[in-house]
Amino acid sequence: MKYRIMGCFFLCAFLTGCLTMEQLIAKRIAAKADYFASLPAESQERLRKGHLQIGDAEDAAWIVFGSPSRRSIRVTAGSTNTVWSYVMTEAQPVDELHPVAYPIMTRRGHMIWGTDYQYYRSYVYERNEYLRIEFNNNKVSAIDKAEREQ
Repeated sequence: MKYRIMGCFFLCAFLTGCLTMEQLIAKRIAAKADYFASLPAESQERLRKGHLQIGDAEDAAWIVFGSPSRRSIRVTAGSTNTVWSYVMTEAQPVDELHPVAYPIMTRRGHMIWGTDYQYYRSYVYERNEYLRIEFNNNKVSAIDKAEREQ
């Protein structure tokens, strides 16, 4: 009985953690309902599909992509812009061969050390910026998406 309850708990936790992009956008739309209702119908449909374009407000970017991983200010000769960066951490497995020493007892009672090799798996964590959105006067002025390497 105890394991059945724990299994149901983990199943529910797993299922609630796997939201689709449309479901995430719908949750964010509910959080910014006043702003979303003020938009024209074609803009609402575009944001529901997850498309952001130049000239959209910061709230529209938040609806489509959520909170940024980091925010920064970019100062140029002509303007001061806010930059939202979205960063993903990826784990890359690395297999390494390591020597392992072990004792061997000879027939005459002497101990010698033998060497063997074993593979150990470790991970290298890389932080990759996959999206950068730049705002000028709270409007999207640039969208920079990184291409994924195949």
